[in-house]
Amino acid sequence: MEAAGIEPFRVAASDDGTWNGSVSAALVNHFKGEPIHLISSFFKPAFVSDGLINDVFADSSDLFDRLELSKSLDGVLLAREQVQYSTTPSLDNLISANIELDIATLPIGSNGVQNRTWTLTAAGSGFTRPEAHKMAEDRIVKQILNDTNMTLN
Repeated sequence: MEAAGIEPFRVAASDDGTWNGSVSAALVNHFKGEPIHLISSFFKPAFVSDGLINDVFADSSDLFDRLELSKSLDGVLLAREQVQYSTTPSLDNLISANIELDIATLPIGSNGVQNRTWTLTAAGSGFTRPEAHKMAEDRIVKQILNDTNMTLN
């Protein structure tokens, strides 16, 4: 399957709505060598901050039509990170971060790109939210790089 372009989306963390370069890079690295051309700079940060990524995960076809994406892309590779934090007072207020990463390939039009989804989860801990988040995210990145079931073919 040769596609004009699949957009590897830079993942947004739900707790701050910012781009996530390390997860995006891991996804691009994981899928390199696939028979699909990946484009990494199609969407702007407002796609995340305005909540459009959530619209895409809910119903992609309407948004894709409004943005006229079929003129530029055959499909998109999107990832959305959701984080939950908890604190354990009995362990000197150790903070745990539980990340769920939803990954999806979504076709634009009828071009042969298959709709696929994967969900990865990981936990991390630290004495600050950024420490806990980084540990969990590092584990997600390792899962992405080592996953043999995630393929675009």
